[in-house]
Amino acid sequence: MKTSIRLAIGAVLAINGATILAAEPRPLTESCEFALALSGAPDHLQEEAGVYVLKQTGFEKVRESRNGFNCIVERNHSESIIPICFGSASTDANLAAILDGGKQIRAGASFAEMLEKRQQAVAAGAYARPGPGISYMVSDFTFIYNPGLETMLDVAPHLMFHAPGLSAEDIGADNRALMENRGLPMINDPGPHGFMVSFIEKTSNNDPVDQACQGQLPDTSGMRSFP
Repeated sequence: MKTSIRLAIGAVLAINGATILAAEPRPLTESCEFALALSGAPDHLQEEAGVYVLKQTGFEKVRESRNGFNCIVERNHSESIIPICFGSASTDANLAAILDGGKQIRAGASFAEMLEKRQQAVAAGAYARPGPGISYMVSDFTFIYNPGLETMLDVAPHLMFHAPGLSAEDIGADNRALMENRGLPMINDPGPHGFMVSFIEKTSNNDPVDQACQGQLPDTSGMRSFP
């Protein structure tokens, strides 16, 4: 596995000049997307978490949060499924960027255009700088397109802690060591919206997704596992 792989705002983006295919996101029923979104959170947080689903004009909230966490299925490719649950510190920063991206996709933007606009908005300070907090990506159904490798990745469950301004050197991160010892941290997209990422072993419960999403999920047989 190349050590240049990095995670960005809950997705393995690593654009490096590559073009992400312009296509519609994989269609999902609302019940399937609801279950997938919640699968991003650990089981004990799911009952009271808010939920967004992608509709015709963008993401819409279909359930209010009662615990400060909001769950959503981000996309960066027609086949990607990226369940993530943001804590309250991410609402005006990372979650807001994904909501804007959903509007752009439904308005006809390609995934590459959407991601470029997001990078420009972050650089221009359009989103709040998050304070201390955590976001969860513990689903067993995290499928992310990496344009640098030109492949889909089946990404292991992980935790993301806000780490604005921190670099890999600041925390002594080493991607080779990470591949051999899951749980060691890495830095996701260093900058004002960076995360410190730690992979874990156990996913959330698969049963709700298995029941709600029969026949709707992508074929994972050709996907590359990460890490």
